[in-house]
Amino acid sequence: MDSGDIVFDVGSDHALVPIYLVKENIAIKAYASDINVGPYNSALKNIKKHNLEGKVIALKSDGISNISEDVNSVVIAGMGGKLIVDILDQDKTKLEGIKSLILAPNIATNTVREWLMNNKFMIEKELIIEEDNKFYEVIKALRVKENVSYTEEELFFGPILLRSRNKTFIKKWQKKLNKKKKILDKIKNDKLDAYHMNLEEIKIIEKMLEG
Repeated sequence: MDSGDIVFDVGSDHALVPIYLVKENIAIKAYASDINVGPYNSALKNIKKHNLEGKVIALKSDGISNISEDVNSVVIAGMGGKLIVDILDQDKTKLEGIKSLILAPNIATNTVREWLMNNKFMIEKELIIEEDNKFYEVIKALRVKENVSYTEEELFFGPILLRSRNKTFIKKWQKKLNKKKKILDKIKNDKLDAYHMNLEEIKIIEKMLEG
């Protein structure tokens, strides 16, 4: 995101991301949105603790349903890719003034990339981070006027990550390949669909690692 953005953080929990963005002058204002009362109250306390009332606003809200008109950037992190897509599909009219999306799914990242492609958001940046032996991907996408097209391989691995192929990226997919091979060895004949799905993904990962 760019300096001067107004950010809406979905599932904000303790409002840590909005507080950080405002304190570091990455955003001039941020909304910390969460559907649950516990995280909402925690957000209120943290905002007061950092003296950011008026600059960080806590909302008890379902997804993007109460997104404010002044918002131009949306952050959704720490949940599955399908749930992120469901939130974005909640009411697309709410996204009309949004110029950028920062998305960090913990699974099914390809589902998120496919949604971006089909809704005219171009992936500008992708990061892959390893923390406590787990891997996290972060996507920044910009709204564009023209249609966006990615190959199946780019949707699976990420167009930017696929080009950079850094050490963390390779490490993630090598680990995933090993895990899928172990799963394949355990699948019985009565789970043919799962067997073939895992086998196909193994081939895709092996091809990428060899290339």
